[in-house]
Amino acid sequence: MGANVSLEKYPTVPERLRVLAQEVPDRELFIFHGPEGRKSLTAQEVYTLGGVFASRLRSYGFRKRDVIANMLPNCPERLISDVGIILAGCVTMNGQVIYKEGKDFFLNCRRSGCVGVIMICDDHSKPWDLLKDYLVDWPSSGLAQMTCEFAPNLCKAVLVSRQEKSTCQPFLQDLTYSDEPLLEAEVEADDILMIFATSGSTGNSKLIPRTHAQTFAIELIVDQLKQSQRIWRALVSEQCAYAMVHVPQIEHIVSSLHQMDTPPFKLKYLGLGGQPVRKHQFQKCFLLGHCVTMAYACSEAGYMACATIYPGDSVPDDFFCGKPSYFGTEVKVLDPQGKPVPVGQTGNIYVKGPGLFSGYLNIDKKTEQNAAVFTADGFLDLGDLGHYDHGGNLYVSGRTSDVIMHGTHLVYPDWIETKLLEHPRVATALVVPVSDPVYFHKICAYVQPTPGNDITEEELRKFNEGGKIKAELPVVPTGKPDRQAIRSLAEKMFGRTQPGDEIDKFTLKCGDRTVSLSQKEQFVGKLMTKVNKLEQFLLLAPPQLSKITVSASQQSSVWLGEPRTPMFFIDYNDKKGM
Repeated sequence: MGANVSLEKYPTVPERLRVLAQEVPDRELFIFHGPEGRKSLTAQEVYTLGGVFASRLRSYGFRKRDVIANMLPNCPERLISDVGIILAGCVTMNGQVIYKEGKDFFLNCRRSGCVGVIMICDDHSKPWDLLKDYLVDWPSSGLAQMTCEFAPNLCKAVLVSRQEKSTCQPFLQDLTYSDEPLLEAEVEADDILMIFATSGSTGNSKLIPRTHAQTFAIELIVDQLKQSQRIWRALVSEQCAYAMVHVPQIEHIVSSLHQMDTPPFKLKYLGLGGQPVRKHQFQKCFLLGHCVTMAYACSEAGYMACATIYPGDSVPDDFFCGKPSYFGTEVKVLDPQGKPVPVGQTGNIYVKGPGLFSGYLNIDKKTEQNAAVFTADGFLDLGDLGHYDHGGNLYVSGRTSDVIMHGTHLVYPDWIETKLLEHPRVATALVVPVSDPVYFHKICAYVQPTPGNDITEEELRKFNEGGKIKAELPVVPTGKPDRQAIRSLAEKMFGRTQPGDEIDKFTLKCGDRTVSLSQKEQFVGKLMTKVNKLEQFLLLAPPQLSKITVSASQQSSVWLGEPRTPMFFIDYNDKKGM
C-alpha cells in the first residue's frame, strides 16, 4: 500500500485508524497551532493514545453506544479523547454551551440520553463553572460521579488536565506512559459515530446522528482556530495546499496582510462555506488563494452544492453556491405550494441525496417534528431561501425563518442587508425583527464596519435609513452571526409588546393633508384602534412621501414600507418610553 493508503474498503473509523497506524505510522495526521506553538500527532500516536483512552473509558463503566459529551476545547487532548470515545464503541457528542446557564447543553443531554462528559477541571473553564456543583465527589483527575436534575442520565464526568499539576499528570503524558491495553471495539458501518448539534443560529440546537457510513459520505475535517492572523501564519508555515476559512476571517487576514511578517504565499485552493458570500468577498479570496472553492452544506444533508472558481473566471454574483455536488443529490427551489419557481425567482430550498440524515435525534414529538421537515417524496426542507440562474447554479440568500412580518408586508432581511453592504465601509450587516404592538415587527439592523474603519449612525442613515452601529456581532461557535442573540438584544433595546401603551398625540402630515388621532389613543395587543385612519391616509399619500412625523414626549421609529424608495416612517412617542 506504500505511502498512498487506500481506505475505501474499510467502512468504520476504528478500522481506518488501525490501517493508517500500521501502514504509515509516522505520518502526521493532525497539526495544531496554538499559544503553546506547533503540536503534531502521527497516525501511530492517534491510534495508540486513543486506544489507551478507550480502554480507560470501559474501565470507568462506559458501555458500547453510550453517548459522551466532549467539552474540551479545540486541542490535541480533544482529538485523542474523541478518538478514544470512538474506539470504545461509544458515541461522541460536542458538548457546546451557548447559553450562560447551560439550558442548551442540558437539553441536548436529555435528547441524546448522554451519560457522561469529558472536561478540564479549571476554574477558568466555562464547562467547569457550569457543572462543578453537580459533581458528587471528584479527584483531581480521572472519574467523578455526578447527579443533575436537568439531565437525569448524566452520571459520570471524566476530568483531565492539560498542564502539569502536583496531583496529576497532563492527559496526553498520562496516556503515553500508561500500561493500560489498547482497545478497539467492534463497530458496524451503520452504528452511530457521533452526534452533531446544529449551530443554533435560529433557536435551540437540534441533534443530528451520523453513522460511520454517513460520515464517510461527507469526508471533511476542518480544524478551526479563533484568531485570523494566527490561522494565516499556520497555513503559511505548513505550506498548506487547501484550507477552509470563514469569510469574516478572510476579511481580517486581507486587511492585515501588510502587518504580518509572513512571506508571499497563496493556497492552491481556498475553501469557503458556512454563510452566504458576497461578490466583493469572492474578489478578496483571490489574494489568498489561486483558486476558490465554494460549498453549500448543512449538518443534516452534508454537501449539496459546490463550485471551483479558477483564475480568469468571472467573479460570481452575491450568494453563489455552484451546482449540486454529488451524484444522486437533488436540490429543488419551490414556492409555498410546493411547485418549482422560475429561474431567478426566490423560493424555499429542498434537498434529497445520499448524505441526507434520517431524522433529528430524540426530540420532543419526534414523529411530528421530523415529519414536518420532510416532504412526502423524501426531500428535506432546509429552511433556506435561494434561486437558480439559467446556468443551473444555485444562489442561497438567507433563511425562511428570517423573514420579517411587518404589517401586511413580508420583508426579507437580505433586501436591506444587500443595500447596507453596498456601503464601502460595511463588512457585515444583520437585520432582525423587534416586537411592535401595531405592525407586529419593527426592523433593526446591526452593522459591523470593515477592519480599521469606523462608520457613524448618521452616515449610515443618510446612506440607507435605519440601523444601529455595533462594533462586535455575536456569533455561534461555527462563526456564523448569531441571529437569535442579536434579535434578543434588539428586542430588549427597541421592542414594545405590552398592550395599553398610550401616546399623547398622533398627527400625520403630508403636504397640506393632515390626519389626527385623538389623545390617549391606545395600542391594544398588535392592533391599534382607529388604525383604519392610518391605512386610509397611507393609501392616499402621494409617491413622494418620505416621512410621517408624530409629535410627543419621546421618540422612536417604526418602518411602514417595503425596502425601496420612498420609505415610510412614523416617528412617535409614548408616555412609558422604551
